[in-house]
Amino acid sequence: MDLFVNGKLDPQRFDVAIRQATQDFAALIVAAAQTQSQLVETTHFLMVMADIPNGVTQKALKCLQLSVDEWRSGLGGCAHRTPDSLPPAHLTRDTLHDTTMAMLESAATRCAQAQQARIGEAVLLLSALENVTDAVREQFAGADIALDQWRHEIEESLRPVKPIPAFDDSGAVLRESLSPSAKRVLHLLQSEAESLGYPTADPRHLLLALLLYGAGATAYVLHHQGIPSHKLHESVMLSLRTRTKQTRSDLFLDRHHLQPTLQHILTLAGKIAGQDRVERISESHLLRAFLTTESVARRILEDEKIDLVVANDIAERQIPIEADEAEEFSIADINTVRERLRGRLVGQDEAIERVLPYVQRMRFGFSTPGRPVSVFLFCGQSGSGKTEMAKELARSVFGSEEKLIFLEMGQFNAPESMNIFVGAPPGYVGYGEGKLTNGLRDKPQAVVLFDEVEKAHARVLDALLRFIDEGRIDDPAGPVRDGSQCMVVLTSNVAAEELGALWREVEASPNWRTLLRQRLREEFKQRRFRVEFLNRVDELVLFRSLRVEDYIEIATRLLQRDLLRLRTERQIEVRADPSVAEAIGQYCAAINEGARAAQRLTQSVVVTPVIDFLLQNACTPPVRLTVSAVTLGDEVVAEPSGVVAFAE
Repeated sequence: MDLFVNGKLDPQRFDVAIRQATQDFAALIVAAAQTQSQLVETTHFLMVMADIPNGVTQKALKCLQLSVDEWRSGLGGCAHRTPDSLPPAHLTRDTLHDTTMAMLESAATRCAQAQQARIGEAVLLLSALENVTDAVREQFAGADIALDQWRHEIEESLRPVKPIPAFDDSGAVLRESLSPSAKRVLHLLQSEAESLGYPTADPRHLLLALLLYGAGATAYVLHHQGIPSHKLHESVMLSLRTRTKQTRSDLFLDRHHLQPTLQHILTLAGKIAGQDRVERISESHLLRAFLTTESVARRILEDEKIDLVVANDIAERQIPIEADEAEEFSIADINTVRERLRGRLVGQDEAIERVLPYVQRMRFGFSTPGRPVSVFLFCGQSGSGKTEMAKELARSVFGSEEKLIFLEMGQFNAPESMNIFVGAPPGYVGYGEGKLTNGLRDKPQAVVLFDEVEKAHARVLDALLRFIDEGRIDDPAGPVRDGSQCMVVLTSNVAAEELGALWREVEASPNWRTLLRQRLREEFKQRRFRVEFLNRVDELVLFRSLRVEDYIEIATRLLQRDLLRLRTERQIEVRADPSVAEAIGQYCAAINEGARAAQRLTQSVVVTPVIDFLLQNACTPPVRLTVSAVTLGDEVVAEPSGVVAFAE
């Protein structure tokens, strides 16, 4: 590649960005004049390349935390000065420094090897850094600029880019090309488009998914520019709601169901990821591709006064932090679920057996369409294990206790509680913040626990009845949230003592279930609770009151857990006398306050006395102790205390 025409350096051999920044090399002559230099050095090229907007040089300066003025000023002091000489009038071989000629030859060779017609900024910068003057080299060393590392990074960026494919040969989105964050974003895109009834997805759904993801580059961009995400979310929903249908659609992530602009964004995200030399497309790549593609959704950002250039710059510099990729959940076999429930619950074998058939049906894939997988009503006294069973069902059936949507219905006891339950209409406080609707959005396959359902307001109960009937609920923010893959658990303390007494009377009768339902219906009517819930419940599960032996077993398990922690975390070996668990169990049975009392007693009888003993005796681990229980006072129900001593 011959860079000179009629003896002068030809600007047309260079990229447009370089020509514009240097004004066809006029800026180089000005820079030489400012530094009183007779020849144009690589130093002057480095100074001028910092003026290329959003170029490789400017991005490097941001990483080095240097401004363009600081860069130019520092390099200007390195140029060779000849005050008595005139600056060059043209860029010829005679007016170019030896380092500049070497830089141009190196850049021309690289372009020829890559079969590129023009020299770009990255090639020119790399060639300039390879041929800096000794003065510049010393300046970089004094400023802790790693010259070799910088050159290596540019060389890596110049290697041929292999885009990451976003689609496979059949046109489906290639999940193997997506990082966990990108998978989550596209899952949200799919679910939101389906909930809104769209047959195809467009860039607005991608923007909505990026907002709902709530983490990563998108959240940081909005935070940096001071834009509330809920405000932008409302603007997107106002645009989408004009075509919202009341029925859900089935949308697949393939070219047939993605509009061409969205297909282009996904393909471009793969190219950007390839340029970043990473193996998979992340959320930040999707955002960068979205920001650089003209669309109606991008104009929504512009209308909200978001600076797209700044946003893209932030997204480029954002380092993706990926969470561990969640594995597809698989339901454990029925015997494993049974053993896990028995290992967690004490004295509730009958309740466990009542829920297992529904787990089996779900495992078989035969659930009633158009409604939740199952609807349970857990009744029984507080502390009998109702919430613990819901947690274990989430772990055994859906893979993690995080798959539990817990709603304490006592907080929805007023008419305005609907704004908290499913979210408020557009323009009102609580828009897009419904606890149930957002829970279903984030966890479409989960256990939904409505705790103490009798405490909720009538309007909230109406919405809950529809959800139980149809397995879906309308979100005022627009979409229809699907709960057909969820297990629903209602808990109630209504007539807990009466039902417990009745259970002891009828447990041997073959009609015990009918008798319990009749009594519960009567109690619901007396307390003005909606008896319609009983007609929608698949299984009434009664948690019986705990007996002495149950409390002793619970205390034993709690002691084993706490003593194991003391041994492994603090190197404190504690042996608890058998009387400790028995004393705790006897006292808990006497007061009959449920399993939570055993938790409190374990702490007060064992853990607290052990800590007090260690502090009073200035003991340092490892140490071995014993704990026994004593009951003080003549009361019929006396709370036990712990006595700690050194082990022999």
